[in-house]
Amino acid sequence: MAIHPTVSFAPPEQPPAAAPPLSSIERVEAWTVSQAADVLAATSISSPTPAERPVRGTVDAIDIPLDESLQAEQPPRPKRGNVHTVYKRREPIRRDSQRRREALLKGKEGSRQRRRWENDRLLSNPYAQPPLPSDWQVQPTYPRHAVPYFLAPLWDAEYARSSSERKKKMDEAKSPASKEEADAKKVTQELRAKLKKSRGAKGLLQDLEEEVRGFVTQWDEKQRQLEQEGLIDPD
Repeated sequence: MAIHPTVSFAPPEQPPAAAPPLSSIERVEAWTVSQAADVLAATSISSPTPAERPVRGTVDAIDIPLDESLQAEQPPRPKRGNVHTVYKRREPIRRDSQRRREALLKGKEGSRQRRRWENDRLLSNPYAQPPLPSDWQVQPTYPRHAVPYFLAPLWDAEYARSSSERKKKMDEAKSPASKEEADAKKVTQELRAKLKKSRGAKGLLQDLEEEVRGFVTQWDEKQRQLEQEGLIDPD
């Protein structure tokens, strides 16, 4: 009896496939992530008290701005240059505006209205001064005299005497010098009042004036004749 060895034709076991090599960017990212994880694991966010100061090199503090939002820096906008054109920009035509009212109030240059406007505002006066705060206060324009209380009766007596003297002088100036002048003045006043109310005042007054003028001319001629005859000495 012969024994023959059996040969199995099973496929040989293949080694596991090797992973593809990592690129430089992936290796940097993996190293950065691992380093950040190690740093975060070794750090503590709690702030130490001033009494217990940590040993240098054991704790790394990280400042994270939670309230401030990150703003991306925008590039500055380019400045626009002035565009010079032949024609200026026309303003909209308005029927009524404040500028038009001021122009109408001032008037044209050199006109009488413009001169009046400048004189009212003292524009051409080199000695003009702006009003003071005291000028805007409400106070009387007449002079005020601060008189003590115990001198008030004397002050009143002085004012009463001066006012009586002034009134007496005015009455003396109005009163006529004699009784005849007073009667003549009274007659003329009565006649003037009647002539104002009468309808034919103009003709009546003209007739009276002609009679008076005729009497005066006759009196002058008579006086000249007497002087020529030598009956009256010339003054």
